[in-house]
Formats: sequence, structure tokens, C-alpha cells
Amino acid sequence: MRRIFPVAAAVAVLALAACGGRSGPEAGDFDPAIDTNLGDVPRTDVLYPDTVPPEAGQEDVAGDVDGQPEAVAGDPGADGGGEDAFEVPGDAPGDTLGDTAGDTAGDTGTPPTLECGGDPLPATEACTVQKGGSAILVRGDFLVPDGILRNGALLIDPTGLIACVGCDCASQAGAAGATVLACGGALVTPGLINGHDHITYTGNTPKGHGTDRYQHRHEWRKGLNGHAKISVPSTSGAEAWGELRNILGGATSMFGSGQAPGLLRNLDRDLMGGIPASEKATYDTFPLDDSGGTMNTSGCNYGDIKTSASIDDVPCYVPHVAEGINEAARNEFRCLSSTANGGQDLVRSNTSFIHGVGLTANEVAEMARDGTALIWSPRSNIDLYGNTAPVTLYRRLGVVIGLGTDWTASGSINMLREMQCARQFGQANLGGALTDRQIVDMATSANAKAFRMDDVVGSLRVGLVADLAVFDARTNRDEAAVVLATPRDVVAVLRGGMPLYGDAAVVEGLPQGSGCETMDVCGRGKRVCAERETGKKLAALKPAGAYDLFFCGTPAGEPSCVPARQGEYDGVPKAGDADGDGIPDAQDKCPDRFDPARPLDGGRQADTDGDGEGDACDPCPLDADTTTCTTTVDPDDPDKDGYKGPLDNCPTVWNDQADDDKDGKGNLCDACPQKANPGTMACPATIYEIQTGVIAPGQKARIENVRVTGIGKKGTVVQGFFVQVGPGDAEYAGPDYSGLYCYHPKGSPMPAVGDRVDVEGTVKDYYGEIELASLGLVTIRSGGNPAPAAVLATAADVATGGARARALEGVLVRVEGVAVTSVSPAPGTADPAPTNEFQVTGGLRVNDFLHLANPFPAVGQEYASISGVLRFANDHSKLEPRGPEDLVAGAPVLPVLSSFGPNPCYLRVGETAQPSPGLEVRLSSAALSDVQVGIDVSDGTKLGGPEGGFVTIPKGAISAPVVLEGLAASTDAVALTAILGTVQLQAGVIVLGASEPSRPVTATPESLALAAGQQGSVVIGVDPPSLDAPTGMTVTATPAGIVEVPATVTVPAGSAEATLTVTGKAAGNATVRVSAGGGWLDVPVTVSAVSGGRLVLAEVFYDHTSDDGGYEWIRLYNGRSVPVDLSSYSIGMGGTKYAFQTPADANGLYALSGTVGPGECFVIGGPNQDDENGQPVYDLVLDFTPDLQNSGTKADGIALFDVPAAQVTATTVPIDAVIYGGANDNQLWDETGRAGEVDVGDASAGSTLLRTSIGTWEVQEAPTPNTCTPIL
Repeated sequence: MRRIFPVAAAVAVLALAACGGRSGPEAGDFDPAIDTNLGDVPRTDVLYPDTVPPEAGQEDVAGDVDGQPEAVAGDPGADGGGEDAFEVPGDAPGDTLGDTAGDTAGDTGTPPTLECGGDPLPATEACTVQKGGSAILVRGDFLVPDGILRNGALLIDPTGLIACVGCDCASQAGAAGATVLACGGALVTPGLINGHDHITYTGNTPKGHGTDRYQHRHEWRKGLNGHAKISVPSTSGAEAWGELRNILGGATSMFGSGQAPGLLRNLDRDLMGGIPASEKATYDTFPLDDSGGTMNTSGCNYGDIKTSASIDDVPCYVPHVAEGINEAARNEFRCLSSTANGGQDLVRSNTSFIHGVGLTANEVAEMARDGTALIWSPRSNIDLYGNTAPVTLYRRLGVVIGLGTDWTASGSINMLREMQCARQFGQANLGGALTDRQIVDMATSANAKAFRMDDVVGSLRVGLVADLAVFDARTNRDEAAVVLATPRDVVAVLRGGMPLYGDAAVVEGLPQGSGCETMDVCGRGKRVCAERETGKKLAALKPAGAYDLFFCGTPAGEPSCVPARQGEYDGVPKAGDADGDGIPDAQDKCPDRFDPARPLDGGRQADTDGDGEGDACDPCPLDADTTTCTTTVDPDDPDKDGYKGPLDNCPTVWNDQADDDKDGKGNLCDACPQKANPGTMACPATIYEIQTGVIAPGQKARIENVRVTGIGKKGTVVQGFFVQVGPGDAEYAGPDYSGLYCYHPKGSPMPAVGDRVDVEGTVKDYYGEIELASLGLVTIRSGGNPAPAAVLATAADVATGGARARALEGVLVRVEGVAVTSVSPAPGTADPAPTNEFQVTGGLRVNDFLHLANPFPAVGQEYASISGVLRFANDHSKLEPRGPEDLVAGAPVLPVLSSFGPNPCYLRVGETAQPSPGLEVRLSSAALSDVQVGIDVSDGTKLGGPEGGFVTIPKGAISAPVVLEGLAASTDAVALTAILGTVQLQAGVIVLGASEPSRPVTATPESLALAAGQQGSVVIGVDPPSLDAPTGMTVTATPAGIVEVPATVTVPAGSAEATLTVTGKAAGNATVRVSAGGGWLDVPVTVSAVSGGRLVLAEVFYDHTSDDGGYEWIRLYNGRSVPVDLSSYSIGMGGTKYAFQTPADANGLYALSGTVGPGECFVIGGPNQDDENGQPVYDLVLDFTPDLQNSGTKADGIALFDVPAAQVTATTVPIDAVIYGGANDNQLWDETGRAGEVDVGDASAGSTLLRTSIGTWEVQEAPTPNTCTPIL
């Protein structure tokens, strides 16, 4: 699916198996008739601090909304560890939550303990640190996917990834000398994930509203239906404060519709740690475009509803849905689950719904079937509506449930308090139906799964990022140590192995933990690394009036978790009403499950199958009078292969767990089953595979342990770096195609020359230069490594179009005995003068991308040698010296014999000619006088040598053809030896019969994968080469209609290959057959449907160094499978008001016309053309007047509308937009109909804004108006 992690030494499941964990399914693992994760657990131990809801007419007491005594600061039981304020039926007198006496409520359904054996660590302290290297070896108890790993170990490598989890990681690479974090008195868990917050409102204190309870969110948002409005202002600037609050509560990630610098991993913004932005989830508060307060009980007459097509390429779409308990809340689901009545079907596997309160069993079952998850916010729901999502129903039907705080206005201060609310509600009102383990999983692995990030975060597994939280377990053990924790009990929080917060001694002892600020948390000394993350001291981060970071006791004004609605129920369990839902047990269809009659249920308890057992407790809510369910989905085993959750290496494909490369991904769902790519790593590749087209442009690839040979700059701004493999490297296969350029403008980290690095990105053909771009990860392994030796070549061979120019692109090269022939060669395409280039003997250009020669040479300057990286740019091959040491002045050296070939060559019987494809001898530099090279033939009966036994290279030349005579056919090559002085080089010639035909024998690549409308190339190799005349080959494709191919393809005379172009036309599989000389070769081609599925902006040019007028243009891309008539579309642009301007605003709207074919591009603008704007061929000539905005400190925008220009108003939502430049202070709209995020920075003069995929824009150095790459 994604991108980032290095090859791991072991897979978590395998490591745990050695400690007693299961390696596969066992009898009884899953019975669809029984919800083993939920269970009907008797309530025997309940903490209920929120005993009584506020009475009518009373405001909540400051500091404790429920009127209960505050816990004492510093008390180990503070914030959830005190005694019950009253006895719940079945609760042992004085029993406290989290103790062991008689406690069973949190145990049933909890995964087993996995004992590693050995002496346990001392538990005097929660954790101790032994300082060492940059790797961290953690020892203690761990919350792992299949249980508690007791007395185990976990290794964090220096890149911040989990390298080992098991009973013994000491033998793993990097463990020796690592810093040791020994936690004998703590539990190590995945970092908590806050699955729902509004971080831009985080400065608010809780907003009390007495006993008023609402039926729909618009009632409190807008004060509708006689309800009081709750005003919650934005608190922009408090984001860092809110993120710190979450970190103190054990969180490492958040889905919060905003972000602060550093701190949390923001799942909808900055994923951090090299995870590409393309993997982020999409946040949507108003998917129905109903922010104005629209409430419908039927029909879909809302605003511009989010379309299903718009989320096709979104990793995870997360809207707010059905927040309320009335029919209007339920109707939101109807309009987001079907296209009926103008709705859209967004219930799908890449979607998670926030809230989901007002749903019925049929709708929950639909979510389960389609793989849509739920993000649950119980405290906020209960506070506002006196009810919450029917989580027992969700679990029964198989929906993945994550957990989130919502916001401080009505929700929890941190994830710890949200988990305590879920536990309290589960034990008091749901009959103990939620175990501690299930609640912790909701806050970790389930949230990760809900956001489709479970291959990155959420579990302690090999290959995932080391996001950890450590909880003091000396009072409450195992999962209770998490659920009952306070910020005081949080021993450490690590994001990617980097400490963010924790006990003072622990943080200070860990790598990168020094210098963090001191703070006291309820009498316990802590360190918080706020300044390192944000650049500001802790005290400077708190805005005036903002809610506190933590409380020693119940947070001030905290909303209640007692589900109460005045006049209906009080939520307090009591004799005769065990679940507190206001329905006497004798009439209650679920007496131990809170299940009040909701307005959307018609005032009756929900019982969808009519069997008298309510949906909340019915084991089969859609099947009457049975425990054998026909609709239940096991969210831990969606493919029904018996392997559950993280134990299944192919979760969505039934498989036998075969995993040839041992990377934790089953063969059937592994893009490269023979090459390990654990986690979200792209398939490993070599530079050779990238440079030779085996990994085609557009594909992702990861190269490992390559050496950085040069850092490229444009002026003073770093643009990227060159990498290469050389002798001694495991993957070295010779100098040809061994180097590569990595485009990484202003990237971080930026390696230095001599570093060994791992790099992951997308292969790109940038105007002829093959490069790795859109880098998702750059990992520096080591520094100070020597560069490979420069490859000796002649200047002519590596000059533009030279024999070795393509093969040595990106490679360190040395030329000898050259002189400067020009100090101002004509600039190449789009290369503005002055170029700072000079040209030497052989036509080779020497450039300044890595180093500018100083003093600049004059014509006639002689160089004994010039070394550098060979680069292709602006249509020329250029040598890029790395420094003055690469420019060695001096007289030319005597040339030596440098090559003899190619090998093998071919000659027919009876011919006297130069064997094909051009047998020649070549010198290292131009001959200073005529040079004779001897040619020795090993078998004179089959091949006659050159006249006199030698060939002559004339003065000034560097090569000469070798002419031989074919005497008799040979199966094997006849060996030849070229001799000059002490140098002897070998080659071979195969003598063919007089009429032996050429046949296709190889295809590179061997198969193609295309999108509809996309072109691909295959190089067809023939044997023998086409010697006498061109060889025509017949090309066919079956079945018809999948691809388009030419009828023939021709191998030129003297060549051994031809390039075949294949165009995808429709989704499907096809076979392309190439036939010639009685032989044939098949090339399999897979064509996928065009990605994107809509018309989008693809590239924008708006800044010319001269007057912009007439030079600006916009390129569109049609991702649909049908042509698009543009007559009903328009373009808008804006700076000061929206992402467009209304007709009254200086005519900033432009009507379009013309047709864009499927998978094709369409260029609008002009009419002027020059090299700087890319010489565009305009499909629609349109002089943008006024000019497109050149951005600055405030962002500007360009929008695409699917209505004519005359119909665009200030409330028309674009179907696509790009917002560029500085901050979006003007609230420019994007396709969501709200102020959008800034997509990309400002493009400098001569550059463009280029869309590389849906959701990803970048600034491109040179315009590409006439290129049309599918946008995926």
C-alpha cells in the first residue's frame, strides 16, 4: 500500500511464537455465532465517579460536573482510582476499579499472557535507563497484538523503527551497545491515537449546558428547535498546547483537523517520520455541506454532498455522520450510503465514520459488510445527547471501533479520560461488556486500522514506527495500568523512538532526551520536550484562558459520562433498572445493556428482527430467535481464513500464510513476494532496474545502502543529490547504469557527500533524465564513505548523444587529455543564459550544478583530466565536477586502448564488412597521431582478419571500425584480441549463414502494467541482429480492445532491438505478440481503469520572468473513461477573496470550450510560447486577463468549476482547486466547500505547480505543458 520502512530482521508474529504465542488458528478460534471479543460479562467491579447528573436548573460544579469529591493531588488513585461513590448492584462493598479482589469485569475476552521466563526485572522503579548508543533496547512487559508479553524485549533501531519484538532481542543487529530502558514496574504499549479531535478549538474550556440534551448536532450548533446554542469559538494558536495535553495523556498520534509544529503525528496533516503526505487521511466535518444547519428527515436536499468519486484515491476518508438520536441524524447516513434521492455511497472500505450515534442495526450491518469503521466519542455524545453510539451492536455486527476525545468543549481532556469514560459506561451501563483490553485496543490498534495506518502505527510489531507509551504498573497491572492512568502515571512517550514526555530520569537518559524542560505533574518530576519540537518554551505555548494541560483529579468542568435525559432516564443503575436506561428490567428488551427508546426508533427499543431481544444485546440482531448469524462479520478476520488481526499476513485475501520473503506480507497480497518489503515499504529495487526501465516511470521504488556522490544546487538552494553503487557493493554489476539522481528540493534530511543512504520515491523521466522524485524517505546509514572510482571514458563517448552517455548517466566519470573549445556553448532547452558551462574536446559540456570552476577557463585551456557526475539536463549530457580537485590542468596524456566491441558482433558468410552492430576499437582520448591497433583472430577458418592484421585510428580520431571477412558459419563467437602496447582487449564475432533471419527473443520489461489512456514501451531484442536490412516484425494484441499497438515494428539495419509502444485502452488483461523470422514473443499487459475518475487541474504556469500576460497556461487532466465537453466548465482565480473571484471582481472567471478525451490533457492559455513557459501547444487559446495571481505571504488559488462561468457565485464550490503560496489567510475555498489547506508553495519565475497525484502538488523546475502523465 505505501512506502517507508527498512527490511526488518524478524516479523513480530514469528518472534512472539518463540515466546509461547500462537503461529496460526486453533480450534475454537472464531465461532460466528459467538462474539468472543465482546462476551456477556457479569458486572462485578465498577467505578462510577459520575454518580448523579446535574439536577434541573443547576449548573455543573466547577471542577467536578457530577458533584463528586475531587481526588487528592498526588494520590495514586487520583483521576479514576478512588472508591465508588455508591454501590452498583452486584458490586462488592468498597471494591475499587483495577484491584484484583473479585475483579472479573475487565478480564474476559482479554488476550492471554505470553511468558518469556527468566528473572523478572526489579519493580522498585517504573523504569530505569542505562545510557548507550542511538538504538534503544526496551525490556519489560509489552502490550502486543496477541496478549501481554511478560518479561520480553523490544528493539528500536536508530531510524525510529521497531526492529525486534520478542523474548530476546539481544542478538539483533544494533542491540549491542544500545541504550537500555528497563521497565520492571511498567507496561509498554503502542502510543495512544486520538481518533477524533478539533485541535483548532482546543483552547476552550468545557461548555456547560445544564440539563439541556439535544437530538441533533445542529440544535446546539445553531440553537434550533427551542434549544440553547452552545458557542465554541476557534482558538487558533492553541494547537501546540492541545497537542501537548494529548502527549501528557500517552498519545503519539491525532486525527484533529489541524496541527502544530512537531509534537504529535497528525494523521490528516503531517505524518512525520518520512511517511508521505499522500497517505494522510481526509477530515470532513460536513460531508453533506450542511454547516448552515440543514436537518432533513428524508431526501437529500442538502448542499454539495461529497461524491464517491472524489474519495477514490483517498487512503482514508473520515466524515462526521449521524451525530444525534433523531430521524434527521439517521437520514444523514441514508444520503451518504446510497445514490438514491441525490445521495452518494460513501460506505466503503476506505471510510471511517465519526460518531455514528443515530443508526439502526441494518445500517451498522452495512458498515460492517463494506468495511467502514466507527470512531467513537462517548463522553461528548453523552454530554450533548444523553446517549451514544450503540457500541455493543457495532461490535456484534463486526465494525472496527476506534476512540477519540472530540474536543474539550464537550469531550475529554485526553485519551486517558476518554478510555475511563468508555470503561465507566461499559461497566455501569453495558453490563461490563467492554474489557480493558478492548478499550485499549480502541485507542491504539483499532484506531490505526480505522485510519488505514495499521501498517505504520498502532501496534508493537516489527517494521512499524516506534511510537510507544509507557505506563506505571506498580498499582494497576496490565491493561488497567493504561485505562486507569493519569498523566502522572505516564512514564514515557516516544514518537518514532524520540522521547516527547515522561519521568525526568527516563527522558534524560534516552537518546535525544537531553535539554527537555522540567515540569511537575501532581508531585512527580517530569520532562517535556516542547521547545525541541516547537521552538518555543513551554510557558510561551499556553494561550491566555486556555484549558489546562492536566489536572490532579477530575478535570475542571469535565462533562459527565452518565447518559441522562431529563424526564426520560438518569443513567444510574439501580434495583429494577440495572442499566439506567429508564426502562424497568421487566419490560426492558436488554435489561443489562443501556438501550433507551430513541426518537429515530419511533419511541420503542430497537428490535430489528422482532424476536423480543433488543438489538443492543441480541447475539444476532438481524436474525430472529437464533444464535447462528447470517450477517455478522468478524472484523479481525474479514477474509475468513481463520487467521485473525495481526496474525493474518494477508488480512483481506484468504490465504495459507505463505510468505516466501518473510516480510510479514503473504505472497498473495505482496507486490514483490520474493523481495522483503515489510510494513509500507515500497518494493526494493536496484539503480540498474530503475535506469534500464525494469522499474518504469511512475512506479515507487526503494534503493538501499547507496553512496551519495554529489549535492546539486540551483544558485544556493539544494535541489537534490546523486547516488551510485560501486565495486564492493552487494548489488554492483558494472559501471553502466550504476548511478542515479534523486530530486529532493530543500528536503530534510539532506545527506552529505560520502553518506550511505536508503532512498524511497517515485521513478520519473524528467525530460530524458531518469530520476527518483517525490521522496518519501531518506535514511542516512553512515557518513564519510569513499566514492566509487570515476569511470574512464572519452569525452565524445559521454557527450550529448555519445555511445556511453545514457549508460553512464548519474555515474562518476573521468575524461583525460581534453582542451576547452568554447566558454559559452549555446544554451540547451529552457536553460537561461548565462549557463556557466564550457565545452571541451569531443563536444562534452562541463557544468556548474555541483561546482562552478573558479577561475573560469578560457578557450584553449588544457586539462589532464576532468572528473565529475555525468548528468542529463536541458537536452544535453554534462559533466558535473564536484570541486576544484576534479579539474586537473595539464597537457594531454597519451591515449590508451579503452574499448573493443560491442561484444558479440555478427557477420554473414561471404561478407567483408564491419560486423554488426558496429565493431570498433576506441581510445581513451583523441589520437595525437595515427595509431595502429593489432587485431588477432583465434579461428582463421571461419573469420578473416583485417588487412595487414591491424586497423588504423587516424590522428584526431578516437575510434576506427574493424572490417572482417565471414568465411564459414560458426555457432559460437570467434574470439578476437585488440592489442595496443601493453593493453589487450577481447571481443567476439558470430558468423551467420547467408540467410539466417532475425527472431524476437527478449522483451524489456517482460510485462507491462498501464492505466487506460497511458502509454508504455517495451524494447524487443532480436537474435541475430538485423544485419543487412531493417527487420519488420508483426504485432498483434488479443483480446481486442484492451490495448492499442502498431501493426508492425521495425528493427533498423545494424541494430539488435526495436521499441514497441503499447497504449492502454480499457481495463483488462491482454497479450501482445511480436513475430518475425518464424519466431514469436509474447508480452503480457495489464490495463487498469483510469485512476482519478474526474477532471482535475494538472499543472499551472503563472510567473514569467518578463510580462506574465499571454504566457500563462493551465493544463487539465481527464481521469474519466469518457470524453469531457468543457462548454459547461469554467476556471476561476483569486487572491483576496476566495479560490476564485465573482464576476464583479474584475472578471476573474473564464469560460471554457473544447473536448478532453479520456486519459488526455488539455492546455488552456497563451497565446505566447517560448522556452521559459515550455513551448506549450494550446488546445484552447485564452489570454488570462487579469493575469493569474503570483503568490506571496498570503495564498492564492485557482479553481475548476463544473458550471458555466456565468453561473458561478460566491457560494459555488469548485470540483477541484489548487491553493498555493503562503498562509491561507483569505480563507480560499477548495473542493470541500470550505477554506482549504495550502497545497503547495509559490512557484518561482519559470517554474510550475505540478500535480503528481490526487492530493499531492509540487513546484517543478521546468514546465511540462505538452506532457500528459496519468494522475493517480
